[in-house]
Amino acid sequence: MEAKTSATYGALTTASATLAVIAGAISVVTAFAYIIAYKYLSRYFATLGCEWAVDLYPPTQLVQTAAPVAVAVAGIAFAVWNNYPTLSQSEPKIRTSLIFLIAAAACYSIHLLIEKFSVPYRSYFNWPAFFLACVAGVIVVAKVVKKLFDAQGIAFGSVILILLIAFEIFIFSGERGKSHAQDVIAHKNGRGQEVKMPDSQTRYRLARIVPYERALIFTESTGGKREFRVVSVTEVSFDTSN
Repeated sequence: MEAKTSATYGALTTASATLAVIAGAISVVTAFAYIIAYKYLSRYFATLGCEWAVDLYPPTQLVQTAAPVAVAVAGIAFAVWNNYPTLSQSEPKIRTSLIFLIAAAACYSIHLLIEKFSVPYRSYFNWPAFFLACVAGVIVVAKVVKKLFDAQGIAFGSVILILLIAFEIFIFSGERGKSHAQDVIAHKNGRGQEVKMPDSQTRYRLARIVPYERALIFTESTGGKREFRVVSVTEVSFDTSN
């Protein structure tokens, strides 16, 4: 009876520890997703001249926006942590890097197709494209710096690489937001398309579809300023002739 109780206690302790690790991982992933999404959107709206628009996104929507990227980073981190004894015995492969680059090119091609032909919708395939390209670059870097990691162990080196990936994504998020906003202003790459309001003759452009089925629209810059409106998507019609 005592042995059975000890076994049960041990199983509960292990399960509790596992759940604690899972909860911690989810918290980290959620926080990372929130940070990179906020970085992207705040830079995006600041470039357009409507910094306040980031407040249109509740925290849950911010997390959902960047969740695929955060989960992918977490998956890589777990895979490296779980397999580092094996990884420490092998050399990073350039062939693997090429596979990631091909996958990145495929994702970005899908992104461009969606952006071009699915006018009212927003593609997020550019995120996995960047992430895969980033991983490919990290593999190349890992091959170069592996000897440095050998001194401290592959686990330490892997942690450093993962942190570098996270930092690069953080920096890229802001730059990507600025770039996309500039495309909106210049009406490039399918962004900033003209929309029509039934109750107005004013020409508006679409800045972004925002949560709760709303559209953030704006007028062309007059005297260095733009007029912004937040309307229901059902109130606007998209002009696909441009």
